[in-house]
Amino acid sequence: MTLMIYKKQIKWLAGIAVFLLLLSCSDKKAAELRRIIDKQEKQSFSMLVGEKGLESKKLNYLIAHEYDSALAVVDQQEAEFNKIIRNLEKATTEGISQGKELQQTSVNYYTAIKNLYLFSRQEIELEKLSRNGKGAEVDSAQNRLLGLYREKKKLYEKVYQSENDFYKTLETFHKENKLK
Repeated sequence: MTLMIYKKQIKWLAGIAVFLLLLSCSDKKAAELRRIIDKQEKQSFSMLVGEKGLESKKLNYLIAHEYDSALAVVDQQEAEFNKIIRNLEKATTEGISQGKELQQTSVNYYTAIKNLYLFSRQEIELEKLSRNGKGAEVDSAQNRLLGLYREKKKLYEKVYQSENDFYKTLETFHKENKLK
């Protein structure tokens, strides 16, 4: 009889140990996903706001009216955004509470930011045309710039919405996975 109780206790303790092990693995996976997202956030911040970031380089070229160089920087920004988005898409979310949702909202967020910053490609082309063009060409470019600003406002609205979705999902992710 005592042996039977002992075996049940061992099974019960083994079950708890397995449960804690699985829970521990899940926490580690969640922390790793969060680390990947943080790394991408730092990378995009550095690119867009950093003193020596690509956005700063682009603005310096625009001030100097070096439009082709500014366009080359936009190409570099596109490559960086694609890398950020790929890193988020390939992150493991299996077995992580709210992992897939966080991954999707972060991809949506960085895609919206990418679309906003790559929109400058059209603005630069029109600025180049209005600066170097002749007569009607200049007027047309300036009129189209006004239309682009309206479109850009919509892109900002998409960024605001996707940012809101991302941070709400991130908050839920933290609660579900007991992360700080």
